[in-house]
Amino acid sequence: MRTTWLLPMLALACSPSEGDDTTSPPPGTTPTDPTTETPTADTGTPGTTDTGTEPEEPVPYIIDEEEAPDVEVDLDRVGETLQDVLDMALSLNAVPVQASYDQAMEGQGGQCPYYYTTPQGTYWFDNCTSEHGSTFNGYVFAYGESDVPEPYSGGVMSYWSASGAATVVDAEDHLLEVGGSAYHQSTVAPGYTTFTSVVAGTFTWDGGEAVDTWLGDGLDPDFTLYGYVTTGPVGGGRLMYLDGGFGGIEGGWAVAFDENQIAQASLGVDCATELSGTVGVRTPEGQWVDIVFDGNPEGAVPAASCDGCGVGFVQGEVVGDVCVDATSVLDWEQSPW
Repeated sequence: MRTTWLLPMLALACSPSEGDDTTSPPPGTTPTDPTTETPTADTGTPGTTDTGTEPEEPVPYIIDEEEAPDVEVDLDRVGETLQDVLDMALSLNAVPVQASYDQAMEGQGGQCPYYYTTPQGTYWFDNCTSEHGSTFNGYVFAYGESDVPEPYSGGVMSYWSASGAATVVDAEDHLLEVGGSAYHQSTVAPGYTTFTSVVAGTFTWDGGEAVDTWLGDGLDPDFTLYGYVTTGPVGGGRLMYLDGGFGGIEGGWAVAFDENQIAQASLGVDCATELSGTVGVRTPEGQWVDIVFDGNPEGAVPAASCDGCGVGFVQGEVVGDVCVDATSVLDWEQSPW
């Protein structure tokens, strides 16, 4: 920044002798008007450059599409895949995990693996080979009881749970892999029975206990099932709740449930043939189809809407109806598994 009060002093010090018309400014200074002592050059606004052009409009962060993208999806295949999943949904429970785990642990012995005791139960954490030739690597927290009092209902319950990250290779070279948590429970109370199963993570076993179960099919579930059945002299009614999903379905399909329910008419529901809420089905091409069903175990459903069909959406656009028979998840008597 130039200090203007120095200009008169510089002018006196550098003024030419009489008769000399040369008035060149000192090097490094700006020519000034002798009457105003202000610069004659147009300095403009500090920090800006005048290019003589209009500034460009900012590019919007989100560009709205004038038309929705064209969507092509085979709704028949979507319906067939969802029907297959509903028909086998009850088999995606934690009971096969317990059977496989119990068999793999038959090879323990000689303090291999080493167990630790906590107020909540016991777990093993080791990397060893037992005297029976089984190899254990990792950790698992597992516990379970049968026919113990259930404090809230006045009934009795049986349960089993395992969680951890471990592998077990038995003497016959069968591999058990635990990478998550599995849990199942049943409660027998006055007037009703409940069933719960939760599987989250990766579980594999190539022994005989996995034959004809999802453990031998390469599925990777993150899946919760809850069943309810009333009991008594006047007959019963069943309800099933499904949440979560899984991939690994043959052909590259995947299905995701979102707290869906279905119940029998004997429980007083208006629509006993259709799921509630939305189910997502992903095609092998990676396209998600969201199917919105009309069932509602807790509210009124118009008779015309209770047809077993849901409206399919892709990226918010309606693509047609998808119809399935969801009553297959209620096709059980005493227990769903």
